[in-house]
Amino acid sequence: MTKARDLADLVGVGITGTNVDYDNTVSGISANTMQEAIDYLLDDYEEGTWTPSIVGEVTTSNGTYTKVGTLVTANFYINLPNIGFSTDPALIDGLPFTANTTTAARRSAGFLAYNSDGKAASLLFETGGSRVGFRNDPNGTAQDRGTVAGNTYYGTLIYNTDS
Repeated sequence: MTKARDLADLVGVGITGTNVDYDNTVSGISANTMQEAIDYLLDDYEEGTWTPSIVGEVTTSNGTYTKVGTLVTANFYINLPNIGFSTDPALIDGLPFTANTTTAARRSAGFLAYNSDGKAASLLFETGGSRVGFRNDPNGTAQDRGTVAGNTYYGTLIYNTDS
């Protein structure tokens, strides 16, 4: 049975082949039945919080995520204090879920909605899909922690996970 057929049975709509038979609908659908239908359609739905960080740095940060099936949308806020000079790459760590195994390194991970220094940056997955790096552009070099330090970032990551 497909989800469409199962859902139709749950709310009392008959399906024959590819046609919907409205003659079989029951009069009135209870709130419980509708909630069961919604729960059934969203059987792999999750919302939560996560704590993004810049690898190797103390940050003030928070984030929320929504996962539907294998699609993850993770919003974040990171305020990184001025740490001075560092040539280590700037990587966002602590993703709520690791990106799926087919996510290649340097694949787009999302966007910055706000960057307090006004400079453009790409967000790209690093090898393994568990970290996201700040890049000057999709083919450019990684931005270092010294470059992103002292700034506030708001952004969104959108990716698929295996779980």
